[in-house]
This record gives sequence, C-alpha cells and structure tokens, in this order.
Amino acid sequence: MKLAKWVILSLFLMGCSSPKTNETVEPVEETNEIISVALTETGDIDQKYLFDSSDEGELEIVNSMLSTATQMDGIVDMIDPNYKMVFEGEDDESETYSIWWEEDPTQLSLMDWVDTHTVFRLEGESARQFEELIK
Repeated sequence: MKLAKWVILSLFLMGCSSPKTNETVEPVEETNEIISVALTETGDIDQKYLFDSSDEGELEIVNSMLSTATQMDGIVDMIDPNYKMVFEGEDDESETYSIWWEEDPTQLSLMDWVDTHTVFRLEGESARQFEELIK
C-alpha cells in the first residue's frame, strides 16, 4: 500500500513539473509579407515615431531579432512598456508588440498584444540591434 502511495505521488509530481522551454517568437507570418514597421515610445503623448521604415534590409533585421527571442518561463508581472512596435502587412493586418528596454542595452523583453500571457527575451546582439534601430 505504501508503495502505491509513492508511485501515485511520483506520477502527480511529474505531471505538475513543466519542462524548460526554449521556444522562439515565430517570425511574422511568411504568407503576409511585412511592408512596414513603426516604433513609438509608449509614454509619448504625441506618438512620434522613433523608427518608421519600409526598407527591406531593416525589416529583415527586425524579423531576425524576433526569431531569436527566447520564451521566458513562469508568471510575470510587467510594468507599462517603454515602446510599442507595430508591423503592417500587405493585407492590411498588423501585429503589435510591447517592448521593455531599460538601461542595460544587452537585454529587452517583448510581448505580442494578442498573447499577453507569454513574454520573450532578447539578449546580446539582438538587443543591441534594437538599440541601433532607434538611434
């Protein structure tokens, strides 16, 4: 009987543990070609664009940044984001991301407005590319 209890407890604990995920952000739909991306500061009442481009090279950099983001595990409690990035597609559909970026230029966090339960992290070169885009 004791053995059965331990087996059941072990199975229960295995079911409750979650494997570490290393998912990445899916690049914006391949079927919906990105035609422009715009970045604004969220606290800016005038919503002036820090970055607004339809240049193919710059769009590739942004898509590359998103494809290298790593999904963060656990529950997060986020403050208001620093930036908002909007992708416009050929079929007039758009995707919006909130971006948190602090003084450390080697890290930033982002969240798709559609899936607000998942946060992704960009580190190293990808985060540095973001800094270059907004300068």
